[in-house]
Amino acid sequence: SNPVTHVSGAVYYAPSGSGTSMQAQFMGMPPGTHCKFWLVTKAGQHVLVDTWVVVAGHEGHWYQVSSHVPPDQVKSFDVTAGNGPALVSFPA
Repeated sequence: SNPVTHVSGAVYYAPSGSGTSMQAQFMGMPPGTHCKFWLVTKAGQHVLVDTWVVVAGHEGHWYQVSSHVPPDQVKSFDVTAGNGPALVSFPA
């Protein structure tokens, strides 16, 4: 969780084919927030995994997504509002 933004959540990830599958849940974002979910590689590359708009009443929704990045190359995960700074980050 991030005490400054009041956003929290969880990310679970596992190998999937030649990449990584993820289940992610976020809470504390106001309805209407345009969110981006990023996977950060050990080389520092930010890979956009998914985008969505927070809908009222969907607090705690689980997102199932995947990436071509292998799990052993994952450093962390970030959630941003648009192109802004991270609302919350999760180490791998």
